[in-house]
Amino acid sequence: QQASSPRLAQFDAWIDMYAGEDFANEVHDFIRMTDVAAQSASEEIRACMKEHFLMSVKLEHMFWDQAANLMEWPAIGVTVGEQNNNDGDDTIKDEP
Repeated sequence: QQASSPRLAQFDAWIDMYAGEDFANEVHDFIRMTDVAAQSASEEIRACMKEHFLMSVKLEHMFWDQAANLMEWPAIGVTVGEQNNNDGDDTIKDEP
């Protein structure tokens, strides 16, 4: 398990929002609204709701996983083979 890093001040408001009671109440309200909507929805709609929920969970996991593993984005606009040209110029140039 990784050691905790000091909390950076620029993230305080964001972290506090998710940790706050107001956010928790909104989440519970949304869960209740979703449950009510699902009760009167057709099987087809409930299956679609489940599919969207599962995708959102996967995307959330991917978001935090890439942060935890310090994922680097691929170079865009660089021809394959030019990414590691070791010329000291890390500028990404658009293709003509």
